[in-house]
This record gives sequence, structure tokens and C-alpha cells, in this order.
Amino acid sequence: MSTISAFSMGAMYLSSGIHLACSEHDRFHHFIMHCIHRHHSCDWGELDAEDYVSNLQALSCGARLFSAYDVPEDLRSAHRRVWIITEHDRSATTILLPGEY
Repeated sequence: MSTISAFSMGAMYLSSGIHLACSEHDRFHHFIMHCIHRHHSCDWGELDAEDYVSNLQALSCGARLFSAYDVPEDLRSAHRRVWIITEHDRSATTILLPGEY
């Protein structure tokens, strides 16, 4: 885990796909909660180097923050990855599936 200070995440929003998957599978809900914790702790998940550096810069200049987490194989159905996006002004954070962007 990163030691960078956490940031404000604002209001939390779940996409319809995330909401449905959480309501159908309790373990998926726990996975999402873990992803939120990782995002808030500046652990950006499975990002390439460019996106990782963009997030580090965004912490100081107020740009959007983006994380991507691979869904564990035992929880996969049609969902292979989850995205978390915190808005540039830190007013809101949305958890969604890539196809819902």
C-alpha cells in the first residue's frame, strides 16, 4: 500500500452494473469495498505507468483520479475489471464497470 495521504472522495456513486453485481453476490460487495479502500489509500490497482504518474500529479494539481482493479477469477462472470473515478474537484467518486463509462 502507498503511504500517500488520502484525499476527499466526495459523494459515492455506484453504477447500475456494480449495484446489481453487489446485490447478487455478497463477496463481490466485499471486493468493491476493498477496492474503494485501495483507491482512497492511493493504491491505483492495475494501471500502466503513465496513468499512475497522472494520478500522482492529480493529487497536487486537482485533476481526476482513476483506478482499475481486476475482479478475482472466482468472482468473475461478465465482469473482469472495475473502475473507480474521483472527480477533479473531489466532489464525487463513481465505481463502475468499463462498459458503463
